[in-house]
Amino acid sequence: MSERTDEHEKEQALAAFSHAADELRFFKSQQWSVANYVLLAQAATVTVPGLLERAGAATTFESVARFAGVLVALVALRYGWKLLRWLDRSIRKERDRMYEARRKLPTLHAIHAPHELPQSDRDAVATVLRAAISFGAVAAVAINLAHLCPIAIRLAAPWLPK
Repeated sequence: MSERTDEHEKEQALAAFSHAADELRFFKSQQWSVANYVLLAQAATVTVPGLLERAGAATTFESVARFAGVLVALVALRYGWKLLRWLDRSIRKERDRMYEARRKLPTLHAIHAPHELPQSDRDAVATVLRAAISFGAVAAVAINLAHLCPIAIRLAAPWLPK
């Protein structure tokens, strides 16, 4: 009876490990998708008003589009951070689940030993993605504001394009 229980426990641990690996793969790909879509939205907040300006749209309409662009860039940043934080917590949970399953399977533990990386190294991708969307928001807001209030921005940040 004990041998049957051990075999059943190993099957469950292997299933948990496999499920955690699949979830981890999914969450990691979602991290990149979230960052890509946030950066795309932020780029659009700069591009669309610029296209309106080149097309000869009314100045008021362009100004409204730029103001809306600032708001969209900031909202995209806020929810991008929120989603990346949620995905990061999910990744940590799945890593812990994989570690627990590995401990119950000595052969799997020997073959697929966990890396003993410091937590800061494990969080490097999430940190880089958050930095990228933050930089994207700063750039989108600065470019749009430079067009909305050129004199104030030129004094504050002379390095921005004219």
